[in-house]
Amino acid sequence: MSTITIHETQTAYNVPFNEAALATGPVILERKGRRVAVIIPADEFQAFRLWQEGRSWPQRQLGRLQTERTAFRRLLPELLKTHRGQFVAIQGGDVVDADVDESALARRVLAQGRRLVYIQEVRSDPRIYDLPSPEVVRHVPL
Repeated sequence: MSTITIHETQTAYNVPFNEAALATGPVILERKGRRVAVIIPADEFQAFRLWQEGRSWPQRQLGRLQTERTAFRRLLPELLKTHRGQFVAIQGGDVVDADVDESALARRVLAQGRRLVYIQEVRSDPRIYDLPSPEVVRHVPL
């Protein structure tokens, strides 16, 4: 990694930069002893952007579905009377379809061209999954 110190001038900054410096790692730009930027190769930046987008995509989608999740909770008392044990598809705050088979329901709503549909099983108690954690057993001579 290399560091380039930026000196104040009356005009635009002039950064003495040698592209070969990137071979040893990122190049840090400093001004008055404070880091202000990092220069990395373009392919590393692209890989970072793809990683960042992939990481944030699920959170954005969950955020967009929050109104549908809220609608499901609001509708749950009535759904327990009419759709208990079924999966319901919620869009725009309303039930748009239901089925006992979650996969069939998902295929059907996608075939209808619907996007961002919240699908949830109608149950009075949430399903709880017990996932035991793996254990490390070390060999102990007897």
